[in-house]
Amino acid sequence: MEKHRQWLDLISVVALSAMLLACFYLWLQGVDTNAKLQFYLQLPRWLTLGAVAVLGLNVGRLEIGDVIWLVIAVLSVIVFSFFADLRQADFFLNAIPATFIILVLDFKLVPFSKRVRLALAILSAFLLLVTFYRILTEIPQPPNGRSIWALGNELKAIWVNTNTIGELVMCETLLAICLFQSSLKRSFFLTLPLAVVGLAGTWVVQSKAALYALVVFCGLQLINQFLKGKGRFIYGGGISLFLLLILPISYVAAKAESINLFTGREEIWRDFFNQLVKSRGQIWLGMKPFVFYRNGEALSYHSSYVALWGHFGLIGVILVLSFILYMVWQIVLQKERVQLRLSFLIGFIAILLQSMMEETLVAVFWFPLTISLLGLALQNFEKTLPIVKNTRTTRSYRHQK
Repeated sequence: MEKHRQWLDLISVVALSAMLLACFYLWLQGVDTNAKLQFYLQLPRWLTLGAVAVLGLNVGRLEIGDVIWLVIAVLSVIVFSFFADLRQADFFLNAIPATFIILVLDFKLVPFSKRVRLALAILSAFLLLVTFYRILTEIPQPPNGRSIWALGNELKAIWVNTNTIGELVMCETLLAICLFQSSLKRSFFLTLPLAVVGLAGTWVVQSKAALYALVVFCGLQLINQFLKGKGRFIYGGGISLFLLLILPISYVAAKAESINLFTGREEIWRDFFNQLVKSRGQIWLGMKPFVFYRNGEALSYHSSYVALWGHFGLIGVILVLSFILYMVWQIVLQKERVQLRLSFLIGFIAILLQSMMEETLVAVFWFPLTISLLGLALQNFEKTLPIVKNTRTTRSYRHQK
C-alpha cells in the first residue's frame, strides 16, 4: 500500500511539474507560429483536465474544508454552464473558478519533497536567466540613442507584449526565491541576485505592475526574514482588507475621470462598468466577452478583479475571493514552519497586487505559475522536510518556525 502511494505521489508531482514547464515554455517561446498558437489555445483545456486528474489521485488526502470547497467548485460549473448563453461562454470558461480551486488544492495536497522543491527552484532560476538574456539581446533599440534602461521608453512587444514578459519574469523570480528558501537553510546569497535580475528585467520591459509587485515582495521578504515569521495576522488582515476594497477602488477610479493611478486602465474600466449595469443578470452572473477599443487597438479588462466580475458576475467574485481568503487564513493560523509559509504567502501577495492591472487570476495558462504559491504555502513540510538528528549542531526541523 505504501509503495502504491509513493507511485501516485510521483505521478502527481510529475504532472504538476509538467504544468509548470508547459506554462514557462508558452511564455518564453511566444505565439509567433501557428503551432505555438495552437499550443496556446489548447493549453487551458489540458491544464483543467490535468488539475482534475491530479486531485483524483489524491482524493484520500482531502480534509473536510477541502471537500466543501470541491463541492462548491462543481456546483459553480453547473450554475455558470446553465447561464452560458447569457455570457457567451464555453465549458472551459465556465470551469475557470473551479479550476482555480482544484489547482490550489493540488499544490496543497501533493507532497513536494525538499529535493523536488530544490530542482524546481533551480529550473525557475535558470529560466529567469534565459528570459533576462532574451530581453537584453532582443529588445529593440530605443530611438534618439536612448538607453534601454531609461524610463519612458515606449516599448510594446519583444517576442510577446512587454506586460506578459514582465509577468513571466515576476513569476520566475517569485517561484525561484520561495522554492530556494523552502529547500536550503541559507539561501540569501542565491535569492538576492535573483531578486536583482527580476527587478532589472521588469524595469527594462517597462512592466510597471510586475515591477511594483516585485518591489513589495522583496520588501516583505526582508521583513519576514528579520521578524522570523512573526506578525502573520497582519498579513491575513491586510489581504482581507485588500480583497474587500479592490473592486470599490476600481469602480471609484473608473468613475473619477481625473484619476490616473492605473496608467490609463481607468478608461477601460469605465466603459466596462457602463455596460455591466445595463442588466441585473450581468451584475450577478457576468456578461458577454468585453472588448475596449483605443486607437484601433482591441483591449480586454486589464484587471483580474474587474475581469472576474465581467466573466462570472458577483457570484464568481464572491466565490473566488472567499476561497482565497479561506486559504490565506488557513496559512496564517498554521503554527508550524510559519516563516516558510509566510514566504510563499508573500509571493502570492505580489500576485494579488500585480493582478490589479493584469488578468492573471482569470487566465488558466498562468495558474500553475501563480496560484501554486498559495497551495505550496500549505504543504505538510513536517513530512517533506528531513528531521536532523544531530542535535549538537542544529535543531530539529520540527522545532524551527
